[in-house]
Amino acid sequence: MQEFIFIRTSDEISRKTHDFCNFYLSILIILFYLFINERERRILHMIRILFVDNNVESIDSLTKTLKDMRNEWHIDFTTTSLEALEAMELYKYHVIITDMQMPVMDGTELLNIVKEKYPHTIRIIQAGFAETKLLMKSIPVAHQMISKPYDGESLKKVIHKSLHIQSSLQNDKIKNVLSQIHSIPSLPTIYQEIMNLLKKPDTSIRDVAELVNSDMAMTVQILKLVNSSYFGLYKKISDPIEASVLLGLNAIKTLAISYNIFSEMPELHEKYFSYKNLWEHSKLSSVLAKNIAKSISNEDSFIDNAFTVGFLHEIGLLVLAGNLPDAYHEILQLAQKDNILICEAEN
Repeated sequence: MQEFIFIRTSDEISRKTHDFCNFYLSILIILFYLFINERERRILHMIRILFVDNNVESIDSLTKTLKDMRNEWHIDFTTTSLEALEAMELYKYHVIITDMQMPVMDGTELLNIVKEKYPHTIRIIQAGFAETKLLMKSIPVAHQMISKPYDGESLKKVIHKSLHIQSSLQNDKIKNVLSQIHSIPSLPTIYQEIMNLLKKPDTSIRDVAELVNSDMAMTVQILKLVNSSYFGLYKKISDPIEASVLLGLNAIKTLAISYNIFSEMPELHEKYFSYKNLWEHSKLSSVLAKNIAKSISNEDSFIDNAFTVGFLHEIGLLVLAGNLPDAYHEILQLAQKDNILICEAEN
């Protein structure tokens, strides 16, 4: 009898121990899943950035540089463009940053595919100063250009600035329209004039700069390039003539002739869009803005900014008419029919 009691007690202890272990294991499993789910939820609300670079040392350096951003950004790395495209099929990335020189598919080719398949993703390309000519062909597909080697603070500023601009575009209609815009076209007469000018052997940079200064689309493209982080200028340039001189004649020739950075405005009915009226209005606005600025301040940068803002303030009309002519016609017809402003018809 004593032995039987002892055996039953051992069984009970064993069973209770087993039950306790199962209970404890269940708690650990629950906690593990809660941790995983919380981590996944946290990642879902973080900015997701994809770096594409086949240089292991660069990846190690980036990991250290961006260590303090790990609570805000979820960063993935791939070493080939094909791996990057596979990753983008699995996850929604807010930003992609790729090196220019990549095996099989270079950075420009990668960003061109990203632009078509994921138009809302911010596209940034990085290159060394020896790769300037290669970098130029990425202008139509890259939102930002940065130089290598880069310092961590500059890189963070570029990413923060790009994200800030994107976050200001919360309206889905605006995002969809922007995703359909491929270029800012130049007025036909100015486009033909600069292409002919660039082909002449005795052309001076000053002649080209003056012509760039007379066209909204060319002004935007030149200012975008010269003010990119790639060139790392100590100040922002707002004068298109100064920007053209800084880039140099050879660079502008390469951009225009080899990489087609400038594009010609398609034919549009004069009833809907007048190149001449837009140009005259923009030039007059720029002169008036410059004169007003001069009456307020003697600071050159302030005066240059006023001139450029006055010149470009109607560039949205050029962008819409050049990229979405059918939609632009509908907007104008609605504005005329209902006697409302164009901005009201756009909504």
